[in-house]
Amino acid sequence: MPEVKSVTITYESGFGPVSEAYQEKLVITGNSLSYQFIPHMENKNDEEKAWSYKSSSEFFLKSIRESVNEMVKLIWMEERSDCLDARPITFNILFTDKSKFKRVYLEPVSEFRKILSPLKKLVPQHETMPEILKEH
Repeated sequence: MPEVKSVTITYESGFGPVSEAYQEKLVITGNSLSYQFIPHMENKNDEEKAWSYKSSSEFFLKSIRESVNEMVKLIWMEERSDCLDARPITFNILFTDKSKFKRVYLEPVSEFRKILSPLKKLVPQHETMPEILKEH
């Protein structure tokens, strides 16, 4: 099996007024983490935000590797239950041989917290914490 080159996680805000709707995108590569917040309607409270962080630190690289490995294991699992009232979470995986894999889950984000939690400590303190990584 080829190695994972990048994982892109797209997360939608779910049900509610369109003025509060948004999409988040978290992109993970072997040595970087980037984030984009895209409101469906920009206003003074919800503006588009983006940041990117790249590092060669062993701690950073190890945390990314562990998270990506756990995500890939979860995504390859055949049986997952969908919830009709859950927000869609899309995982797009790009492999080193340029093959791609995509899976959309309709599950509570809590199902992914354990897998994504190592990434939380990699978000720079002065940056916006992605909603998918926050504790609820």
